Amino acid sequence: MSEQHLDTGSHVRVRLVKNIHPDVEYDAVVVSDDGTHVVVRGPWAEDEARDLGFVRFEPGDIFTEHYWRDRWYSIKEVRTAGGLVKGWYCDVARPVRVENRLIDSEDLELDLWVSADGRTVLRLDEDEFEASGISETDAVAATQARNALDELERLARGGFADIDVRMNASTDESPPNAVVDAFGGQWPPESLAGGEGRAWRAGEVVLKPLERSVQELNWQADLLGRVRGDGFRVSSPLRAANGSLTVNGWYATAFLVGQHEPGRWADVIRVGEAFHAAVGAEPRPTFLDQRTDPWAIGDRVAWGELPVSDFAVAKHVERLTAARRPLDAPHQLIHGDLTGNVLFAHGLPPAIIDLSPYWRPTAFATAIVVADALVWEGADTSLLSQVRHIDHFAQYLVRALIYRMVTDRIGGSGGADPYEPAVEIAIELCSQQGEPST
Repeated sequence: MSEQHLDTGSHVRVRLVKNIHPDVEYDAVVVSDDGTHVVVRGPWAEDEARDLGFVRFEPGDIFTEHYWRDRWYSIKEVRTAGGLVKGWYCDVARPVRVENRLIDSEDLELDLWVSADGRTVLRLDEDEFEASGISETDAVAATQARNALDELERLARGGFADIDVRMNASTDESPPNAVVDAFGGQWPPESLAGGEGRAWRAGEVVLKPLERSVQELNWQADLLGRVRGDGFRVSSPLRAANGSLTVNGWYATAFLVGQHEPGRWADVIRVGEAFHAAVGAEPRPTFLDQRTDPWAIGDRVAWGELPVSDFAVAKHVERLTAARRPLDAPHQLIHGDLTGNVLFAHGLPPAIIDLSPYWRPTAFATAIVVADALVWEGADTSLLSQVRHIDHFAQYLVRALIYRMVTDRIGGSGGADPYEPAVEIAIELCSQQGEPST
């Protein structure tokens, strides 16, 4: 059987072949495929919750599933709809088979559960494994299965340090030659500052691993290929020589001259306002409802669409939530991450890169710029003079800070608390604008 490479962002069918219980099938989206290790993500596949005693799986849970073509197990990270890790469910199974957009995993009954804090590691279903009779019918597979369970337990007790099963693992690997050539780039590619170390310049082309759905990439190619406005430049996704927007999990955009200049927050705000005016009539993208990344979760918590209770342990979040008041403002397409994604170059309009689409009031995008400036780039309250024209700005700033804090919490950021001064400013601003916190 010919093995198939899966493109990042594409949709696949996963089939879990059971020997004792009925088979299970469900849809998922490809996160990555390096030829050996396949990662997909999707929601809990059943309509009803299932309580196993040590964990409860329920509608809304998100599974990020790791399969290997050369290993006798799979590892599935489980998160709540709010993004908090419940734990890892590990299946002992034959090496996965991939063909015709179907991921086929034959279960061998043995399982392992690892709690979110790593303190609970449970070996499961060893009685079902023995009852299956596999030791008599396929002694080689039985031995592989037992060894796989031991290996999973070793990895789990080591915090999975030997294997990367985090939801948003980064990589510093440069794009392969075939990717550079397909998009007409020049060799060798050079790593670019920003972009979490994942962006590479290859001549006049910028290459990145695809971390969004193909649907969103196609949408961006259409939108950015036709949006026009005074005072800014944009770069839309490029097509490879064969007409595709992706090659082996990578996509490309045209390189735009410019650099991020800390301190030019007022200019970033003005550029954002010009961009939002240009896209103000765009319809709401349907793929926004399907996003389950940390940024989408942080946004929904900030706007009260997901409960804040899952993130109450994040410092300041409860205080900010208490200060939050209802807002009545039109929603539209916005770029929700302008701060580091507006580039300046002498003699050229500012360049807007890395569109992060949200459906929110335009003032929310401005508030995120202000929040980032206060938290990360040394701004003080004088920056607020640039947003005096925005009614109820304090409420947008409160939401922007919740958004960033929750996203950081999901991503595992810890250590020093950079948010406290900005939180104090937001709370004081609420008081000044007649919106006291409780």
